Amino acid sequence: MLSEKFFRILKANVNDLMDRLDNVNLGKVGKDLDTFLDKVFPDPEERREFERKYQSQKQKEEDEWRKKYNYYQQKAKSQQNTYNDYFRNQYQGFQNNFTAGLDGKYYDALEIKPGASFDEIKSAYKKVMKKYHPDKYHSDPEKYKYAQQISQKINEAYAHFKKKFGKS
Repeated sequence: MLSEKFFRILKANVNDLMDRLDNVNLGKVGKDLDTFLDKVFPDPEERREFERKYQSQKQKEEDEWRKKYNYYQQKAKSQQNTYNDYFRNQYQGFQNNFTAGLDGKYYDALEIKPGASFDEIKSAYKKVMKKYHPDKYHSDPEKYKYAQQISQKINEAYAHFKKKFGKS
């Protein structure tokens, strides 16, 4: 209801302005904006009112844009923190398993249960490398760094099992 009234008032003001513009020869207006506005708004008070409305509308649009920009910046930042925490936890998990013994650490790196066959190890290696490969994160330097560290551990684990099973 309110927006409908506002739309009608705005439409009436635009039509009024367009009627005034029809009476102004735009070819002669040129670069002198003040002369142009004087012709469109002969009453100085009316011109000031127009300029106030224009500035008010411009300020509202800038405020809306700033709100949206801040919202998306905050959203991107929280998502970035989520990714960083995820990779940090993954890397920390690899670090914690380092002291648990070589085979245990390597099985955990490949995300498989201890005692798996070489074929299971090979398929697990392909799966986790696809998941953590640094090339997937080339656009974000911090994610890329964590992915490099994780993939280095995965490659180390696979090399260990290749040597253990005599597949090198």
